[in-house]
Order: sequence, then structure tokens, then C-alpha cells
Amino acid sequence: MTKTKNNRFLKVAGLMLGVTMLATCVLSGTMAKYTSSQSDVSAKASVAKWSIQGTGDKELGELALDELNFNIYDTNGTTPFTEDHVVDGKIAPGTWGYTTIELSNKGDVDADIVATIDKGTLPTGMKLTVLTEEPGTGAALTIEEEKTTVTASGVKATDGTAKIVIAYVWEFGDTTNDVNDMTFGKTGADLTLGTLDITANQVD
Repeated sequence: MTKTKNNRFLKVAGLMLGVTMLATCVLSGTMAKYTSSQSDVSAKASVAKWSIQGTGDKELGELALDELNFNIYDTNGTTPFTEDHVVDGKIAPGTWGYTTIELSNKGDVDADIVATIDKGTLPTGMKLTVLTEEPGTGAALTIEEEKTTVTASGVKATDGTAKIVIAYVWEFGDTTNDVNDMTFGKTGADLTLGTLDITANQVD
């Protein structure tokens, strides 16, 4: 009798152990999963470059604009339009001329370039203006309106270009200006036609 009870107890105990092991396996299988993680992920974006350059690939702000060479012509407008009665490189009544500053947009955004000239103390018979295009040389330049500010709008990124032109006309034969203009001729000194400020702004 005792032996039978022991056998039953062992059977029950073995059955319970089996159930426990099976339950453990089932639970373990339910808990299993694949998992991955990553920290310190950097969010990066490329910033558009800003670069407005002049002669010699110098950035605007580093240009030496104090000694610009003028192309000089005769106001009488006859062929070949060059001034034959004044030493090369000199200006005098009866001449007109211009000098050009070329700027390139080497950046990644479009730009508006604004140039403003502060006129110096000029001869009475002289007119001065700023332009965005070089004047033709087929006839004498006439300046009906003296402009002190010009804008080259929407200069394209990467390879856009703009020209800032300073032009003058020194009239000949106006006797009302003789006395004033002679004060400049007597000194023969360098004449500052104006001080130019150039500003480039990003297009919104």
C-alpha cells in the first residue's frame, strides 16, 4: 500500500516538474526578440557659401579700389574717338571716360549688389555718374542725369557677374566754368572723382 502511494507521489511530482519545465520554455520563447539601438546621431546640413569676388579673386572687402584706370576719350565724338591732344592717362576739359569694377558671385546664393558713390570736389564743368554697363565708344558720352547709386539685381549664384562703372564727362568750352576748372589745371594733382561704397546682399 505504501509502495503504491509512493509511486503515485513520484508520478505526480514528475508530472508537475514536466509542466513547470514546459511552462518555462513557453515563457522564455514568448520573451525573445531582436533589438538594435544607436545614440549620438548627428543631424547635418550643408551651409550655402557666400562669396563676392573682384579682380584677382579677392573677396569684396579686400579689394584695392583706390587706383582704377580710366579709359579716356575725346568729347568731340570723331573717329577714332581717342583723345589726341592730351597726354595718355590724363583727364582735362574736352575728355570723357570710365572705369569698370567687375564682380563675380562665387557663392551659393543669388545676390543684389548696390554701389553708391560719394562725389568728391569736382570741377564745375564735370559730371559724374555710376552705371551697371560700360558705355559705348561710338560717340561722346552724355550724362543727362547724374546717378549716385546703382543696383545690379539678382546676380546669380556660382557664376553670375556684375559691373560697376564710374563715368565722367568734362565739358569743353563752357566759359562760365573756366575760372573754377583752372584751379584744378594749375595744380595738375590727382583728382579724386568720388569714393565708392559697394554692398552685396543675399536675395531673399
